[in-house]
Amino acid sequence: MSVPDYDLRSEDHRTVLVLVKQIGDKVSKKSFSKIFERIKSVQYVTIRESGSTRLIWFRYETDYSPENNDWGDFQTHRKVLGLISIGKSGPDESVEELSKEHSILLEKYNNSMFDSRCFVFKTDSISPSDISDSKFSLDDKTISPDCTHSPVIDNLKNDVFKDNVEPVPKSHMSNDDDDF
Repeated sequence: MSVPDYDLRSEDHRTVLVLVKQIGDKVSKKSFSKIFERIKSVQYVTIRESGSTRLIWFRYETDYSPENNDWGDFQTHRKVLGLISIGKSGPDESVEELSKEHSILLEKYNNSMFDSRCFVFKTDSISPSDISDSKFSLDDKTISPDCTHSPVIDNLKNDVFKDNVEPVPKSHMSNDDDDF
């Protein structure tokens, strides 16, 4: 049975629904919450193709019933089009079990899934709090963990998420105080 979502707004009809799920039991609720907030900071991507620019907006959920997904044929904003799985394994553990959990989630939403990603953090002695306070380096470019930039996809160059990034305008940042 489908459950109504009273938190949806009219703007959500333009969004792509992405399900973010924890796989395994090793990621703490606090760590998963931090990761989810970081993922949610990417509100849209800009696509440039044939001289025109388009925005693809995202809406993220951590729990979404497959029955609600069935209504996606009539209400496309209810279809889960993306899946991001987050897991953690120790230094001596295999990621096979986490991969199976990701595959099971894919099967649940298979009729609408466009793409998915599974992130498994293999840890040894470094805690997530050590990482969150530091700066990351990628190809000699320092990236701050609190980056709120929107990736730009340029289909003419066929390079996804190239160095060309634009900041999210403040007018597009969500403000929880604007609720009715």
